[in-house]
Amino acid sequence: MTEVQENNMMRKAAVTYIIQSLTIIAVMTVLALLSAGVWGSLSMIGVPLAVAAGFQVFACLTYGLAWRAVASSSSASLPTFYLAASGLRMIAGIATVLIYLFLADDEMQIRFFVFLFLAYYLVLLIYDTLYFVRVEKKIHRNA
Repeated sequence: MTEVQENNMMRKAAVTYIIQSLTIIAVMTVLALLSAGVWGSLSMIGVPLAVAAGFQVFACLTYGLAWRAVASSSSASLPTFYLAASGLRMIAGIATVLIYLFLADDEMQIRFFVFLFLAYYLVLLIYDTLYFVRVEKKIHRNA
């Protein structure tokens, strides 16, 4: 595989990751809004949902673009990248939850937030793992 083909494959994988991640976030957000509407708690879920979804949008965009940069420059560094990026995402997630806990004053909103944040985090963690395992297999198969 030529370097141009490899860079195109990395670019396509990063764009696909970002599009699919944003789609998952959008679907989860719609499901959360629909379930809140059914339970009659739509007014309580606005801020927690915005913060949880906003964090994941930022994290997925950052992860996808950083992955593309690392994969294009040195694919041998990808295992280190996966570890470092996961650690940074976890630390940023913990910081976000703690900041929200200090700023929020309504116990029900805090519960909604923690539940939503964990749901987004776990679903996207599973997606990231499955997606990049598949990408790595494809990279090694074509190498």
